[in-house]
Amino acid sequence: MDHTGLDREESSAKNRPLRFVSGLAGLLSVLAILAIILPLDDWLIPRTHYLPLHTLMELASIFAAFLVFATIWHTPSTEVPGSLVLLAIALLAAGWLDIGHTLSLTGMPDFVTPSSPVKSMWFWLTARLMVALNLLAYSFFPDTQPYSTKKKYLILSIYSLINIIIFAVIIFYEALLPNTYVTGSGVTPFKVWFEYFIVLILAISAWRIYVLAKRTDDETTALLFGAAFTALLSELILADYEISNAGENVVAHLFKIIAYLLIYRALFVGSIRRPYQKLAAQTNALLSANAILRTQALALESTTTPVMVTDPQGYLSWRNPASAALWSRLSSESKAQLNIFEAPLTPDPLQAAEVKQTLMSGRAWSGLVHIHDSHGNPFIMDRTITPLRNEAGQVEGYVSVSENRTESLLALNAQRTLERQLQHSQKIQALGQLTSGIAHDFNNILSSILGYTNLAISRFVPDKQSKLASYLKEVVQASERARQLIDKMLAFARTERQNSTHTARPSAVIEEVISMLRPSFPSSIQILTNIECDPTVNIDAGELNQVLVNLVINAKDAISDQGKISVRLHEVNLNVKTCAADQSDIPAGKYVALDVIDTGHGISPEHLPHLFEPFFTTKEVGKGTGLGLAMVHGMIRRAKGFILVESKPQQGSCFQLLFPGASPSSMSQVDSVESLKAPNGAGQKIWVVDDESAIVGYLHELLTYSGYEVRGFTDPNQVLKAFHTDSNDLDLLISDQTMPGINGDELAKKLRVLRPNLPIILCSGNGLPLDVPALKTAGIHHVLDKPMDSAALLTAIASELDKKLISQTSLDR
Repeated sequence: MDHTGLDREESSAKNRPLRFVSGLAGLLSVLAILAIILPLDDWLIPRTHYLPLHTLMELASIFAAFLVFATIWHTPSTEVPGSLVLLAIALLAAGWLDIGHTLSLTGMPDFVTPSSPVKSMWFWLTARLMVALNLLAYSFFPDTQPYSTKKKYLILSIYSLINIIIFAVIIFYEALLPNTYVTGSGVTPFKVWFEYFIVLILAISAWRIYVLAKRTDDETTALLFGAAFTALLSELILADYEISNAGENVVAHLFKIIAYLLIYRALFVGSIRRPYQKLAAQTNALLSANAILRTQALALESTTTPVMVTDPQGYLSWRNPASAALWSRLSSESKAQLNIFEAPLTPDPLQAAEVKQTLMSGRAWSGLVHIHDSHGNPFIMDRTITPLRNEAGQVEGYVSVSENRTESLLALNAQRTLERQLQHSQKIQALGQLTSGIAHDFNNILSSILGYTNLAISRFVPDKQSKLASYLKEVVQASERARQLIDKMLAFARTERQNSTHTARPSAVIEEVISMLRPSFPSSIQILTNIECDPTVNIDAGELNQVLVNLVINAKDAISDQGKISVRLHEVNLNVKTCAADQSDIPAGKYVALDVIDTGHGISPEHLPHLFEPFFTTKEVGKGTGLGLAMVHGMIRRAKGFILVESKPQQGSCFQLLFPGASPSSMSQVDSVESLKAPNGAGQKIWVVDDESAIVGYLHELLTYSGYEVRGFTDPNQVLKAFHTDSNDLDLLISDQTMPGINGDELAKKLRVLRPNLPIILCSGNGLPLDVPALKTAGIHHVLDKPMDSAALLTAIASELDKKLISQTSLDR
């Protein structure tokens, strides 16, 4: 569809009245110019003929003025703007002044006092001024509110009083008025300027009314623009005439008659035609509304959404075909027996009572209604019931709109499950990032604390049973507990196995854990084991040990005084289920199951979804960190296993770990470091670089005491500069992995470009997984976790230096 053409056609129709009046104004302008240019002032009409002609033309304009007033005055006040009433009264007053002008013309019978050109011109000027001022008022206030009858009579009285005053002054006090005509000389300059003043008012009025007409398609405003413009042309012709019976005077009076007729036409449209136009518009609006109602009725009939209308008691009075089709499957009852407050429309009695109470209070009700068809198939209907009110606000019934949400709600439940999994994954990721940063800084602190404390014990406390030794050992134990806490956080935060794939025999781990924990448990708590199979699973034995210890201790804490803890290892064939830790789907299949069952107080249903969230705990303040089950989840997830939890308050709990089948265990890709007593050094030169000065200081003390010559750095860039100046003054480098500017593995690559056989030991404190093959390619065979065991570090140093010595001997041969 060509919307541009439609817009152009609509715009053309909208401006049609103004275009017609503008064309008329153009034609009259041409005639006025001709009247001014042509020597019409030389065409004199004999006085005997001019007076009757003048009287007829004035009577025509007076008749038009009175007709305007009569039309407006007898139109109902509510249908006419106040501005048009004011203009009609002004025309009535001007008409009476025109009568005075006609009767005062020279040659006419005496009008109270002898006729004269001065009296005639003053009646003319005041009449023109009154019309011009009211047209100007309309241009400023075109849409004033309709006047009351009382106000109309008040305004008529005011204008009548003004007319009486004007008549009295002109007739009885002519000598006091400024002279407008001198016999033998013609009109005075005062009269000319007065005429031009009226021309100015009419020019302003015509321009403002033209602007108003352009903004609307109102025919009244367009016609009033034509009247103002025509009156302006009439005044221009008469501005400086010399002889009253000249031809240009006749033309000017004809323009005046046209102006009055245009005003009559405008006010006729505004008072007579406008009500009919409103009625026609209302009729069209009613027809359009009826068409819309028919369309809506057809829409209700054809829509697939069930719609019902009931009486105030809830009995069904109307329903669309979709509703009839639905309920025909649900009940064999007739329409008259169906009630929205009863079954089968609302099967649940409690819900039906709630619906009735809500609607009887005057409010709308919305909710899900569970129904079944004649075959027992469930439906979930999203229903909204709204009261129907009459004009007095009284409830005459109710309208119910329903939507079958059975399939969409099932899809929504699946979406919510995915959202929970995503939220859980995001929590894990956020905690992993936080944990990595904490672990790096905390392990650096622990490295210096443990290192300096062990140095103090070994070097300056000869009596290992002294109080000082016991105090320092307490510091070491506290630091070890802090390291274990960081290890738990890192174990939870890791999502991928770092260096290798390990396998473990759960049966052996169970025996180890139970034998370790049984002595610390009260005798009132039984610990039972049931080993039904002896498989291997893909998990590090140490991690499985931590997982089992956490679950058994949690089971013990859930038992108040006495009870039983059962640990069972068996195989299960599982259907599809949902993992309790991250809401992921557990594929159907065969799994190795490790159950930890207790007879404790159980877990509340509202707590079950949050068990594996970091820092969530149901224990009392100070009795739990909230990281135990989170760590369990992290380790089981890395083993590609799953967790199921069954628990009810006061009925105990069962935590079931599910593992896929495993292959034989494989060796670690990173060389293990045995904590053996390492030999002392023989003056070999070792450089140590770490952004923590405390760690550099500790390693400097440890290695110097062990017989090495040590040089410490806190900036890897300083190492590069020193290496470029004296690369031979170095036998081995110990580097931190995470440092500002250059990481440890990057620093190793840069140094081994210059010295390919340089031994390098890397230390890591953030627990992040490292690329083991890439490290070995870079010549790094030892990676030690912070805080470092001093014996393991010294053993690694001795091993690297021995390799270097053997390699150098082979080259010498």
